[in-house]
Amino acid sequence: MGTAFAAARSPLQGGQSLYNLDYYTAKYAAKDGSLIWEHRYDGPGGSSVDEAYAVAVDPQGNAVVTGYSDNGTGSCFYTAKYASADGSTVWEQRYNDPTGGRDYAKAMAMDSTGDVVVTGYSYDTANLYASTVAYDVNGNQLWAYGQPGVNGDATVGSAVTVDALGSVTVAGSALQNQVGSYLVLRLPSQAQLLVSQPVTTPLPINAVISFGTDNGASLPTKTFTIANTGGTNLNLGAITKDGPDSSAYLFNPPASSVLLPGSSTSFTVTLASTINGSHLATLHIPSDDPTAPVFTITLSGTGSAAATTTASQVSGGWATLNGNANANGAATFAYFQYGTTTSYGSITGNLNLGTGIATTPLSFNISGLAKNTTYHYRLVTNSGGTITYGADQTFTTSSTASPPAWRSGQISSLTNASLNNMADGARTGTADSTRAQYYYKSTDNNIWCVYLNGSTWTQTALSNDGNVSDWLTFGGQYNLLCYAGKDNQIWCVYWTGSKWATSQLGAMPNGVTIAGDLAIDNSWNTVYFRGTDAKLHADCWNGKAWVHSTVGSNANVQGNIAVDEKYHMVYYQGTDNQLWVFQWTGSTWAQYPLTKTANVGGALSVDALGLTVYYRSSVDNSGCCVYWSGKAWIQETLSASANINASTTSFSDATPYSGQYDTLYIDGNNQAEALYWTGNTWTHGLLGGDGGSSLTGALSLQPVYHWIFARRSDGNIIIFWYQ
Repeated sequence: MGTAFAAARSPLQGGQSLYNLDYYTAKYAAKDGSLIWEHRYDGPGGSSVDEAYAVAVDPQGNAVVTGYSDNGTGSCFYTAKYASADGSTVWEQRYNDPTGGRDYAKAMAMDSTGDVVVTGYSYDTANLYASTVAYDVNGNQLWAYGQPGVNGDATVGSAVTVDALGSVTVAGSALQNQVGSYLVLRLPSQAQLLVSQPVTTPLPINAVISFGTDNGASLPTKTFTIANTGGTNLNLGAITKDGPDSSAYLFNPPASSVLLPGSSTSFTVTLASTINGSHLATLHIPSDDPTAPVFTITLSGTGSAAATTTASQVSGGWATLNGNANANGAATFAYFQYGTTTSYGSITGNLNLGTGIATTPLSFNISGLAKNTTYHYRLVTNSGGTITYGADQTFTTSSTASPPAWRSGQISSLTNASLNNMADGARTGTADSTRAQYYYKSTDNNIWCVYLNGSTWTQTALSNDGNVSDWLTFGGQYNLLCYAGKDNQIWCVYWTGSKWATSQLGAMPNGVTIAGDLAIDNSWNTVYFRGTDAKLHADCWNGKAWVHSTVGSNANVQGNIAVDEKYHMVYYQGTDNQLWVFQWTGSTWAQYPLTKTANVGGALSVDALGLTVYYRSSVDNSGCCVYWSGKAWIQETLSASANINASTTSFSDATPYSGQYDTLYIDGNNQAEALYWTGNTWTHGLLGGDGGSSLTGALSLQPVYHWIFARRSDGNIIIFWYQ
């Protein structure tokens, strides 16, 4: 004796409401009707109707049940397979037709392999029509088919069969001109023209193929096979696609246009879109098959504004993260998340997409990576607070650390050499912290800017009073460019919303003027500088005005000021050529030396992670650093190569390459060099050949794009980048 299965609807346990029903499936022993197992299913709609209409048993004795289930906003086909032994769920599928309306399954048939075909009806606010969907033995959707009535009249599928050849017949009812009639559909599976996807699964005409979501990890691609099952040659016409979103689908035509009897050819369709939302298109396959002159397939998928693509330039310490994004007409910025797990933990700087509607390729260079390590990364877009995540991708670093391949080029033009070429000085240029812009003092003593305008570098003047002296520094919090004026006061250039304007910062104490280096703490909106009284001074924006104050009382500040924003510490070179620090204790400034050797020379550079300061040795021009070990400040020499330009007051105007302890950029005997950590030692490497030995002035890093700006001796500005 065998077993028996039953599927029906049942009130929730403990409740009797006919509007609060569950799927109920049970297996009984055929011998005596005893219950072997039972399974209840309550859909995501909660207190609503979930009703089973049909059950079938596969060759392994598993039960497949279908009907409809409420999802909270409507109903859909719900089909599930339960294990023969204990009734546990093997797989489950919900089907909602492309219009997003309500769907009700009424009948089901199973073929000899265990594939199932479910039929019923779907309706939205305007139409009601028979819907049929097929699943393979593992629950994967094979195809879906909708049969609208004539002139929009109603059709309903009530019964379905599958014959030995795989042909599907649906029976039901139809309403035409308010008159009811029988509905019989023969879904073609064997004709002269046979289209399959995948190769072994025949498709009916008007099948709907779902591509899922394009999130960049691997573009959703479907392979379609066209077979000639007739006895004469089949001639294919040009396959075309149309519909509102046809451009979202990439189509590779088949290799053959004439198919002999029994032969086949294949082609692929790929969803590739960074436009958010669903994408519908129709594929048309014309042929000389008299029964189906044009075979149509509906393509359905979802695009994502963020698509992560393959990383490039991967070495032992570096990598370039890549992706494609689309602003979709709204103000949007993007960034990458990366780390050794899918929790990531690190993010890059923001990449501004603007408000365009074109797909934009994005790249971000990262470093400080561990050798022989697999990293996860993904692209993220933020459009007015709406976050879209690209797919996770991975790359693995190599066992050796080496600098990337650097390139360089001139970005300024001496259209008026007496005016807008860059002036020489201690620090007459600085990069914007977020945008593709470089600010500099020109030979007319004004602030100029060279910025990337599309694909062209453009120069423009930001001030016109001829009052610029030196010590340019950029503050990202309020987009201020501060500098020392020729009147020895602190000035800034800022954007008013319609034009560039200049303004003097707080008033200096009587008898004191600016004597040197400027540095900005963005988190505190404070500009620090050395006064002619050898003390550290600060101008702080209180929300209404700039307020001046003197930091500490010890008059031992020689210059070379750098700010550690993370820990609110201000480092400087003392008059004793040692490294000193002002540290905010919460109520007052503490002042103390960090080094024991009086060898500080050249501008200081603070690691973005804090508590590490790099500088040029005034003794042998080598690179040095001081770092906090957790217990004490440690002073070290980074390299024995004494090639850092002593005439340049800046050791490196750049923070380490990506906030890690691995790369600095230096003026090495008037050449741009990287001083980087290989994993075992610090090593020098040239960045590029442009400029040769003709660089003058400090190097400046643009941290988002990882561009290095520098002045050449002829007054032109050059840029170094790697790819």
